[in-house]
Amino acid sequence: ANTTTVAVSRGEVTHTTPWDIPAYANMNEKNITAHMAAGDSLEIQFAELALSKGTSQQVRDFANMLLNDHRAHLAKTHEIITDEDVGAQPLAFDPEGMRMRQMLNNLRGMAAGTNWDAAFLRFQAQHHQNEIDLLSANIKNAHDDDLEDHIEESITSLSKHRDHARSVATTLGYQL
Repeated sequence: ANTTTVAVSRGEVTHTTPWDIPAYANMNEKNITAHMAAGDSLEIQFAELALSKGTSQQVRDFANMLLNDHRAHLAKTHEIITDEDVGAQPLAFDPEGMRMRQMLNNLRGMAAGTNWDAAFLRFQAQHHQNEIDLLSANIKNAHDDDLEDHIEESITSLSKHRDHARSVATTLGYQL
């Protein structure tokens, strides 16, 4: 079944549905821009939540970086959608978008503390890797030069976010 569930057990958040890159096979330009815009909007919500619930200053600093970077990325994505006339069309089935919404809801329901910080960082590290994989597999479908450049820049930024989440988690002693 194409559903994703997230469970919280003893403060640990787990996804019972594994990442499935074939769900994103052959995205077109409109699918890519819609996915990026939706993802940025959710990442902004994650960052805002981490600013209020993160207990470690390093987690809050990471959240500020996410907030600033994803706001700028969302603005650039909207520019490509409108100024480059690429448009946007959401996928009929977006499992990573579903995972993000479910995780956001779970994090909203969790108490602030080290378990919250760890769950946030683990999710961010894995989510950013998933997005790197998704965009890397679909950059060949970007025919607009500005969109192709934006995807390449996105992969660089996503790698920075993934690596930063991993670094903060390691520094704080959290297993990934």
